[in-house]
Amino acid sequence: MMSLPTVKELVLLGGGHSHVEVLRSWGMKPVPGVRLTLVTRDMHTPYSGMLPGYVSGFYSYDECHIDLARLAAFAKARLIHAEANGIDTQARRVLFPSRPAVRYDALSIDTGITPAAASVPGAAKHITAVKPIDKFVARFDALLLRVRASQGPLALAVVGGGAGGVELALALAHRLKQERAAAAGGGTAPGEDVVKLFCRGRLLPDHPAAARAALRSLCIAAGVQLHEGTAVQRVEAGCIVTEDGVSHPFDEALWCTQAAAAGWLKATGLPTDAAGFLLIGDTLQSAGGPPEVFAAGDVASSVNHPRPKAGVYAVRQGPPLADNLRRYLTGQPLLPFVPQSQALALISSGDKYAVGTRGWLTSQGAWAWSLKDYIDRAFMDKYGAALPFDKVMAMGASHQSSSSSSSLLGWLFGGSAGSSSSQQQLPGAFAAAGSEGAELFTASAMRCGGCGAKVGSSTLSRVLTRVKTQQQRQQQQKLVAAPSLAAAAAGEDGLLRQLQLGADDAAVLPPPPPGHLLVSTVDFFRAFWPDAYLLGKIAANHALGDCYAMGATPSSALALAVVPFGPSHFQEAELGDMLQGAVEVLGAAGCELVGGHSSEGPELSAGFAITGHVKPQELLSKSSLQPGQALILTKALGTGSILAAAMRGEAKGRWVSSCLDAMAASSAEAARVLRQHGCSAATDVTGFGLLGHAVEMARASQVKLELSLPDVPALPGAAECISAGLLSSLHPTNAKAAAAVIDNYQQLQAEALHPLLFDPQTAGGLLAGVDADAAGACVQSLRKAGYADACVVGRVLHRLQLPEEGQEEQQLQPLVSVSVG
Repeated sequence: MMSLPTVKELVLLGGGHSHVEVLRSWGMKPVPGVRLTLVTRDMHTPYSGMLPGYVSGFYSYDECHIDLARLAAFAKARLIHAEANGIDTQARRVLFPSRPAVRYDALSIDTGITPAAASVPGAAKHITAVKPIDKFVARFDALLLRVRASQGPLALAVVGGGAGGVELALALAHRLKQERAAAAGGGTAPGEDVVKLFCRGRLLPDHPAAARAALRSLCIAAGVQLHEGTAVQRVEAGCIVTEDGVSHPFDEALWCTQAAAAGWLKATGLPTDAAGFLLIGDTLQSAGGPPEVFAAGDVASSVNHPRPKAGVYAVRQGPPLADNLRRYLTGQPLLPFVPQSQALALISSGDKYAVGTRGWLTSQGAWAWSLKDYIDRAFMDKYGAALPFDKVMAMGASHQSSSSSSSLLGWLFGGSAGSSSSQQQLPGAFAAAGSEGAELFTASAMRCGGCGAKVGSSTLSRVLTRVKTQQQRQQQQKLVAAPSLAAAAAGEDGLLRQLQLGADDAAVLPPPPPGHLLVSTVDFFRAFWPDAYLLGKIAANHALGDCYAMGATPSSALALAVVPFGPSHFQEAELGDMLQGAVEVLGAAGCELVGGHSSEGPELSAGFAITGHVKPQELLSKSSLQPGQALILTKALGTGSILAAAMRGEAKGRWVSSCLDAMAASSAEAARVLRQHGCSAATDVTGFGLLGHAVEMARASQVKLELSLPDVPALPGAAECISAGLLSSLHPTNAKAAAAVIDNYQQLQAEALHPLLFDPQTAGGLLAGVDADAAGACVQSLRKAGYADACVVGRVLHRLQLPEEGQEEQQLQPLVSVSVG
């Protein structure tokens, strides 16, 4: 399929309310030639308007959180799950503490706000900030567990007399009563809980007097103790001290005062107001800053139209922000946006009752809460259930192919490269990119194969320089950590290192230690996640798994990398990020990247050829299982089904995050623990799934195995994906191949989760045979080493007399029995 290259990079920094609209809009109508990237600390972004309802118990987690992973998939955006800590506006890069920077041509910032508790001594240490909301949600869930376990009344404090503080205090009072009533079950509750609300000034200072009076009465009726005109002087462990000298003990204190912008924003040099918020003009661009930088939501302050920090204004900025980002990237004039001067405010009282205000008008009742609930649910549906995912996914490939082809034909046959009419025919961002855009668009029509597809020498040279620098830094860190070992290694092969990653045609390696065998393996796959850095880490980890399964120590690696066609800086970033991720993993394993090959291709792909060494007596193989051994699995299963679901927009972001973390976890320590406990045979569980790789071990060892389906660990979300029929494209082949060698396959098919056994794994765990009497201690050691899902999943039953390899009888011989009860 013909696809257009990336000519411009749009980066959305933060998953705030404005950016979710940009993502939705982009999914409906992408701009040709622009790659969209979402950088977010969280896979799920909370909708602030539903937070009080969540606290009250009216909404579940998913009902009040937007799934950014799904929304990014809808927008076909690259998602980078990381927290930024800087912006280099000169180089146009977003910076991170522990991963490569991300380049941009246009940047939009919607990162929200952080607690502003630093001005009160002790507050940062002893309180729970409501913003950022995601961290508050986790702390609140822990508070609920504390409430349910408590035998006596609790004292909760809320600091902040604005709408957020009032709603939170009333929601807490309601939820505590509900929890106590449920726990009592008709019996006696353990005393009366106390919720105190502290306000520096009067309650709801920005709202009409009628609204203040209504909510003051509701607080009193709910048992919330109001402390108006009572500023907090300091916070101690379990105690708030107010300016009048009175101490107020608490079991939990929640901080809901005006929050602040992230401190690192000032260091970017972007114009900010006195409070540190980014200044923006009417077009939502940085006011007085670089024109390619935009901002919206609570992190921004409009120079000409200042508004309160409220979600309603961030939501309204979404459409004009999306429009102006398109216009900027395609060279069109930007349009001014003037926010409304007044907004409807619906302040809930914790029990499906609300007070509504707009301007000086005030009203209240259950109808107001129903209206708020309707508005909030409609907003969430817009970015969740109501996304036309199937329609966009169905039209995506064919539309891109046909539009790309027609645009190319129009360009190639409709005019010369320099004519204005030709420039107008260029789609999307290509015309705005000038001659570079025209050249890239023309060159994308036909790309050569063979050595004509190699990545350019200058691009490759810059990437290799970056990799060399990274490897040198790793060597220096090793020297500091273990001077004698590092110095010895440098003395042995210092000359050889001069030849590596240079201009030579091949890497020159030292021989293995005396008496050791060489072990060689290779793995390669297409990208399953659009983050080259993470792909490099997981691809290296996946390739190392074969080496660990053999009991070997990895020593060197060759890289195989495919990057899409695009500008040299684009290819350099993709290849550099991929190799940086790989070198981090390889270096931690004591394995040095010594060379490789790079090429252009239709999509990002990565692989590694690993060379290692092992003493003959320590070599592990699939053929050494012994009857009576326990089968231990070191990682949970489900990467295939979760990634398949993610491609369709059906996997929750937190499932994807857990899946990526599992794939990035090394098996090096697991291999060491298994050897310590007498492991005699092992394999890494990858593409053929647990059952497929177990069959390989059974056939090689000529034994029959029993697997216990209830004991097989599954990654979070894997069971849900499998139950929904969201399976990998390799799954049918795996299931068909294994069916003939399972002696109770028909019985197994009746089990809802049996597909988990055939699920292809990427960078999966190790499956190993360990003596039964050592299995318990082995599993405990694995879990202590960080493999929380490690467990015994089966056993070796007895030996089999199998025909020679290749005979039909062998293929039909039952090798595995699966226990389902």
